[in-house]
Amino acid sequence: MRRWKSDPLGLLSMGGVGGIVQLMVQTRCGNHFGRHATLLVMAWLAVACGGSPTGVTAPPGVTAPATALSVSIASTVIQVGQTTAARASALDRNGAALAIGTPTWGTELPAIATVSVDGIVMGVAPGQTMVVALVNGVRGQASVTVVSVPVARIAITPSTSTLARGATIQLSASPLDSIGRPLTNRIVEWSSSDIAKAVVASNGVVTAMAPGVATITVAIEGIHASATLTITAPVGSVAAVILNRTEGTIATGDKLQLAATLRDDAGNVIADRAIAWSVMELTGRNVATVSPAGLVTAMSPGTVAITASSDGQSATATIYVTEKIDPTIVVSFGSPLENQVFGDTLRVVVTVRSALHVSDVVATVAGMPTVLAREPVGHFGAAEQWVAMIPITNIPPGTHLLVALATDSRGAHGLGFVQFVRDAQEGKVNTSPPHMK
Repeated sequence: MRRWKSDPLGLLSMGGVGGIVQLMVQTRCGNHFGRHATLLVMAWLAVACGGSPTGVTAPPGVTAPATALSVSIASTVIQVGQTTAARASALDRNGAALAIGTPTWGTELPAIATVSVDGIVMGVAPGQTMVVALVNGVRGQASVTVVSVPVARIAITPSTSTLARGATIQLSASPLDSIGRPLTNRIVEWSSSDIAKAVVASNGVVTAMAPGVATITVAIEGIHASATLTITAPVGSVAAVILNRTEGTIATGDKLQLAATLRDDAGNVIADRAIAWSVMELTGRNVATVSPAGLVTAMSPGTVAITASSDGQSATATIYVTEKIDPTIVVSFGSPLENQVFGDTLRVVVTVRSALHVSDVVATVAGMPTVLAREPVGHFGAAEQWVAMIPITNIPPGTHLLVALATDSRGAHGLGFVQFVRDAQEGKVNTSPPHMK
């Protein structure tokens, strides 16, 4: 280890890993020179070693190194596009403030905020990031949060329009800031004051449903704007299509005649309009066909939706196609009874009379099949009882058809069906005892 030495000429030298550093001091002031030189050397040591020694104060003109760098931001929350000033300050080991040069500025996430060479921070996108300053290898940082520019108002176009029933129109909504500049990347919500007259999709497309006036409202971040839509219909145009039945069950090979009645806005029957019939398979394949006159022909087991349309209005019936029925297999219902009311759970009790063993009974409601369980105590001569509790919370209130299909050991089928009413009252469960037929 090398140590400091002095010679009569005042030359100070130090040997070290980095080589020899020399400090030449010239003076004519004797001991005063010696004390001053000592301070200068100690200050030099502090710089070389990354700090100043305890209890030593740098002489005038010599800056002690920073050991702590802090960054302050005038406004720690700014909007996108706004600016704020960042400032860096430093302390030495004694806690004294230091004069520093120009820091090197940066941000950890430039996609959120940027900072200029003179410490001006600008918001780029919503989020949070760190503003960082570097001085002689010492780092300081502070957090800044960038928020979206608030929506001040919404421009909706068109604000008024007249539309024929069945037609559509595209509405657009532009969020604006307080000085009218457009804003982007905002969540838009649409709603209609009367969905019986007009419905609006999430993209702002409005469909006119029935004559009258509807208000279409758009909401963005708590700010609202509205457009008024007037729906018209030609005198005598079709307002509704009414089918003679909304559900039905037929066996393969059988036929079912559907009929559609057209009515205008006053409820009058329209007889001089064409009706188009179509079929859509819900379950199964090649289930059924429908003729231009509404005659349904069952071909294979499954479920289809048969739709009648005229002048933009339509109605649909759900048709269940079952296997060919063996009349010797008799299926009857103990529950539900005809038009019996149920709430959230449908209690099903089916009695099957067959000369042969019945292998299974499947009950179907609203296209959902349920396998019934054989009741151990349900034997009455040649009859067997099958039961189930079926949740029906997912089907809408109203009248529905329950179909029970029994299969015997030969694979032959027996069929039974009954109508029941789904009550809108939540949690309502029918507990009346089954009625045996």
